[in-house]
Amino acid sequence: MNLRLLLALTAVFSCGQPQPVNNYPYQYVETKQEENNEMLLFAYNDSINPATLQQFCKEKKDSFKSGFFHFIVIFDKKENAVFPKNPLTAMYGMDKDALMHIRAIYTFNKLNGYSKLTMYEKNAYESAPVVTDIH
Repeated sequence: MNLRLLLALTAVFSCGQPQPVNNYPYQYVETKQEENNEMLLFAYNDSINPATLQQFCKEKKDSFKSGFFHFIVIFDKKENAVFPKNPLTAMYGMDKDALMHIRAIYTFNKLNGYSKLTMYEKNAYESAPVVTDIH
């Protein structure tokens, strides 16, 4: 009888376990919301693996349930991660101090499905952008 109970409990708990969450190397810094827009800042000071970053952005995209614009900005170091001086949707403009430390920007517009990851070899100020669609 105890064996049946143990087997039943094992079956219940094994079916109800949540799926493991991927561990990504990006360090969360802060989130800011303006009206229906949201920006998440992360830091990562190592070589960026494009496939890993694309998967990270896809998973984040799938988690955005409300709002219009969502941005993920990857900076080189936590202490350099800042929000734009402009409204979030205007991004960083020509703010050299911020652009010198931005390694990647993911933009998702929930209204029209626009979903692009822009990566930079060195930083957003000195490097040409490499843009990838995130589906």
